[in-house]
Amino acid sequence: MSVKATALVWDMECPTKINGFDFKPSHKYLLVSYADHADHNGRNIWPAVITMAKKTGLDERTVQRLTADLANMSVLLEDGKGPRGTNKWYLPFNQGGDKLSPPSICRGDKNDESLGDIPSGDIPSGDNLSPELKEPELVNKSYADETIDVGVQKIWQIVLEQLERDMPKVNFVRYAKDTAPVHFENGTLQVNARNAEARDWLESRLQSTIERALVGITSNSVALEFVVVEGG
Repeated sequence: MSVKATALVWDMECPTKINGFDFKPSHKYLLVSYADHADHNGRNIWPAVITMAKKTGLDERTVQRLTADLANMSVLLEDGKGPRGTNKWYLPFNQGGDKLSPPSICRGDKNDESLGDIPSGDIPSGDNLSPELKEPELVNKSYADETIDVGVQKIWQIVLEQLERDMPKVNFVRYAKDTAPVHFENGTLQVNARNAEARDWLESRLQSTIERALVGITSNSVALEFVVVEGG
């Protein structure tokens, strides 16, 4: 049980919109109940649906529906499976650990709350990615001999679009703009930075934020490693 996690959920504005979805009192009530299972870092949440139903007084189908809504909002993020095979979740703390900061989700329908269409084409409302980008085949690629998988390139482009929107322009241009994925293996994505300064800055300032964004984009946990590739 984490008093910190539950307090951060209680502090969330409600009702409001999060990533284009209505965040209602029923969502907040269930999210508080999930936070009650979290550790101090907002992780290791794996209660069964029946447990949440008993805890909240909601029926199981309502728990499932509201949980899916919270996942779509990215206020509750998938983190594999718990020790008993139940879904494992975590709460998206910001870098300071004093606020919930759900990663932004790209959608194809242009409106005031979206990032607009991406090059792959139209994305139906409610989906994080177009079908060709969902769970892409992330195959191993070498630095020099082959081109990184096109699905990875598109996903990284989405990350860059989010960073450009959210970061101060001077920092985006100096540190993030020229980054590119160069290798993927065993759940770790290596991204080339322009120089050692940019690599160190990205590692210290943005690595955890981007890893959370990748979970929201791909629905998979991806470890991120910034490198400087000679001649890259």
